[in-house]
Amino acid sequence: MKKLVKIRLIHWHYLSNETVEIKGNTLLTGPNASGKSTIMDAITYVLTAGDTAFNLAANEKGKRDLRGYVKCKLGMDDQEYLRNGDVSGHIELQFHDEKTDSDFIVGVVIDAFGDLTPVKTIFYKSNEPINDSMFISDEKKIYGTVDFRKHNPLFEYYLTKKEAKRGFRNAFGSINEDFYRLI
Repeated sequence: MKKLVKIRLIHWHYLSNETVEIKGNTLLTGPNASGKSTIMDAITYVLTAGDTAFNLAANEKGKRDLRGYVKCKLGMDDQEYLRNGDVSGHIELQFHDEKTDSDFIVGVVIDAFGDLTPVKTIFYKSNEPINDSMFISDEKKIYGTVDFRKHNPLFEYYLTKKEAKRGFRNAFGSINEDFYRLI
């Protein structure tokens, strides 16, 4: 069995740079607007290689989008986003394979540059555990898609959602395509 053991979120809604450790069964609880759906949306976004609607756990008519998550959309008249300018975000999920007693990661790098340019994403897989040097330079700069690939050349990168789904399915043991419709 493959178990989720760690979630790494950088520039994902209100979470600037957080690592969530998962031990055994985990229950996300808290009052409304405390971040439960934000975490679930991050997990779902990676596992479905971007084929998901956001905030469905909290509201069937969720209006969140990828740019809004990375730049942290506030919805205020005087300030649209918490993070302005060019912003890169990361979602990384670390799994432990009990059969091989090894870890692997699946994730995505997201560039939200400007307000009109389409958001750019790169999905990837690696057999390394999560560490800060994957995402952040020695100067504390968050890597965007280009620098991320330069600093992590041995990762397996997927250029399309279809490739990412296939790669992730293989990592999880050739799960059925129906899995993506269930999430």
